[in-house]
Order: sequence, then C-alpha cells, then structure tokens
Amino acid sequence: MMKSGKVLDGFVSSALVDLYGKCGCLDIAKDIFEQMPKKTLVAWNSMISGYSSVGDSRECIELFKRMNIEGTKPTLTTLSSILMACSRAAQLRHGRFLHGYVIRNSIEADIFVNSGLIDLYFKCGRVQSAENVFEMLPRANVVCWNVMISGYVTVGNYFEALNMYDDMKVAGVKPDAVTFSSVLSACSQLAALEKGKEIHNCISERGLESNEIVMGALLDMYAKCGAVDEAYNVFNKLPERDLVSWTSMITAYGSHGQALEALRLFGEMQQSNAKPDAVTFLEVLSACSHAGLVDKGIGEEIAKLLLKKDPDDPSTYITLSNMYAFVKNWDMVRRVRLRMKELGLKKNPGCSWIEIDKRIQSFFVKGQSHPEAEAVHDCLTILTSHMEKDEMLPSIEESTGFQLER
Repeated sequence: MMKSGKVLDGFVSSALVDLYGKCGCLDIAKDIFEQMPKKTLVAWNSMISGYSSVGDSRECIELFKRMNIEGTKPTLTTLSSILMACSRAAQLRHGRFLHGYVIRNSIEADIFVNSGLIDLYFKCGRVQSAENVFEMLPRANVVCWNVMISGYVTVGNYFEALNMYDDMKVAGVKPDAVTFSSVLSACSQLAALEKGKEIHNCISERGLESNEIVMGALLDMYAKCGAVDEAYNVFNKLPERDLVSWTSMITAYGSHGQALEALRLFGEMQQSNAKPDAVTFLEVLSACSHAGLVDKGIGEEIAKLLLKKDPDDPSTYITLSNMYAFVKNWDMVRRVRLRMKELGLKKNPGCSWIEIDKRIQSFFVKGQSHPEAEAVHDCLTILTSHMEKDEMLPSIEESTGFQLER
C-alpha cells in the first residue's frame, strides 16, 4: 500500500497507526499519522497511547494540544493515556495542566481519569492533592481505593495505608488481590504482625490463596515480622517460587538466627530455575553476619563478590563489619569502617517498629519524636551497661565505631 503511493482511507490509516504504535514503532506510526489528510479520533488516541506507553508525556501533551486546535474533541480515553504517561515520568507540570483542562471544561471524569490523577500526585509526592481528588469523588470504587492505598505505601505513609484499608471495608468496598498486596506491603514495613494475620484471614475468605502476587506479599510480610514458621508455610504453598520468594525466605531465616537454614535454602535455590541476584547474595551475607559464620568463609566470599559488582554500596560494608564484630575480630571491623570512611560512604539512619497491644510504635536512629523517647533511651543505656558488664558485647564504640547518643 505504501509503495503504490495511494492515499489510504481513514479507517486503514488509523488501524496502521494503532498497530505500529502498539508494536513500539512510533516513528513509522507518526509518519502514517502525519500523512492522514483528516485525522480520526482513533488515530489521535493511538498516537497518544503509543507515546504514553514509553512515558513520553511531553509528546502526549503536544498531540493533545494539536487535536484540540484541529477540532477533535479528546475523550476520557485520551485523558487517561496522557495521565499514565505523566505518572510514569512523574511530570507534575503536565499532569496539572491536564487536571486544569478537566476542571475548566467541567468534564465528568471516570474512574480511570480520577485514579490516574491520584496516582500522578502520589508519584510526584503531592499527597494532599491526591487526597483532594479522592475526597471529591462522588463514589469511589475498588480501583480508586487501591490507588490511594498503594500511593500511601509508595510515599512511606504506611499508617495511612492501613487506615485507608479499614475505611475501604467500612465503605462496603470489597478488597481484591491488588488491595491485599499493597496493604500487606504496609504491614511488612511496620512489622504489624497482628494486622497481617487479620488480612491473611480475609485473603483465605476471598479464596485468593492461589494468587501468586498475594501469596508473595504474604510471605514477605511474615518474613519481615519475624514469623518464620508462618513464612515457611506460605513458601511451601507457592505454586511457583520466583527470585523474590526465595530471597524473602532466605532473609527470614537469616534475620532471625537461623543462618544454617538460610544457607540450606540458598543451596536449594541454586538448584532451581530462580538464579540469585545481588540482593539474594547480600541477604546470605547478612545471615552469615548474624550467625558469625566467618570460619565457613562463605560470608567473606560473597562480600568480595558484591563489592566487585558495586564497590559503593554501604550496606555490604556494614554487614561485613557486623559479621566480624560478631566473632570479636575488631581489627577487621576497624579496617572495614576505615575503608568506608575513605570512600565517603555513610549508612542511612535506621528505623524500627514494634507492635504493642495492636498499636505500632516507630523509632528512628537518634530520633526524639516518640512521646516516651527519654524513657526509652534511659532503658537502652541501662541494658547496654549491663551487657557490657556481663561481657556479652564490647563497648558500643569498640564494636561499631559509633557512640550511643541521645
């Protein structure tokens, strides 16, 4: 058809634009599109959708402006595609322009446009704007609730994510697999075991225990909450074990004093179709650190491998230092810490959570925001003093190179 030099009709041209756009051949799609004497709505939407799929919000906005100038009225599908591109590129300016267009033209946005706006604002860190869009909805369905929950998780507002999940149930909206995977992620980050178990019961009631994504999130939750037996039960029920599930289970064993089990599972993983990556190796190194398995040589070998791949990752140095500290090899601890100092590497401040009477308490390194921070630090000082007297550990300064600060 191209060789004949004949002008294709609108239907065929639109179909070709759509075909090439979906195949990622945007240059060819655009050539055909620009040759169309009268561009159809389908052709406009196909071009915008094509650029949206690669996150090119600038090109999407330019096409959007052109279609308005040339007299083609955008549809909700058009707006959804552009918002998706803005979210992927975290393009707040373009997203706000589109939001303004919706408001100025009194467009009654559907769930896809509204969820797209909410997702965009969360991706750009504009939580209040996302909340405003959600609160203006006459009736939110499960998609909009899910975007809110996952948005809170994305920006680290885990408490809000759990509150939103509870509000969702009160509103009579039934959670789905996407809901559960997001809210379980919040439980993982907060180590909210009791809440996680409650959600597990809901998953069973909804018959979602065969869903790989949900079960993977459930495994991660139990692993990070220290419920190793429950995590292994979920692990055994997985229809197919991927890299993430193997790594989560190895992490659970290694982080909770079962280093030999972690190494055993690591051996099994190497015989499976899932091949370990840098994260897996780091977790095995961490397991060796917690158990002080320096004599096996595994930890040191993995550390060398990781440092070769990424010499600027402070987590590897920290874990290796902790491993040497466990077996009281203070000379190697100092060497590792000195190397970190030479490279200018620093560990990000840590944060811990503990669940007491179904209330989650959070603590940051050197943090004073907790209402009982002074009492907590006093107790920590007393415990540390007792441990040092009983020779359960060397002085804090000697073992870590840090001072206990209040």
